[in-house]
Amino acid sequence: MKNINCFFLFSIVILSNCAVHNNLANKNYTDSRIFNRIYQENNNAFYISHTKNHNTIWTYKNSKIDIYKLKNSHILQKYSLPVQDYRWISDYKKSQKFDVDKCAELDGSIIGFKIIIGNQLVVENLAMNIDCIGNNVYESNFLNQLSKTIKQFELGKF
Repeated sequence: MKNINCFFLFSIVILSNCAVHNNLANKNYTDSRIFNRIYQENNNAFYISHTKNHNTIWTYKNSKIDIYKLKNSHILQKYSLPVQDYRWISDYKKSQKFDVDKCAELDGSIIGFKIIIGNQLVVENLAMNIDCIGNNVYESNFLNQLSKTIKQFELGKF
């Protein structure tokens, strides 16, 4: 009887974990679909994953920045603001991403982007402390402008 109870308890734990994992996988899939749709519309998309339930996605087009705030894979808020220039996106160089190593944080937020440089698709996902990114100056114009954007539009806050 003891073995049956242990087996029953073990089965419940396993099934519960599978349900939680499936729910998280569906959420990440939904957020990825939103991110990729935005990228396809504008050939650029950036995101900050604050927690497993909160994300900010933004993109540039026609002298404006479109910002999307997501919670539990649903767009809570979308707004557009004017920007002076976003040609700095083309300044990205893969070797310069290491400038932000001092802000690396495995349990921090994830900042990522998907952009086209020349004819090359560039996709980056970096585990970072968002506050740290905004408080540093980099050799890279791309990283300085990205940092400025995060601070100016308070993209690191949810």
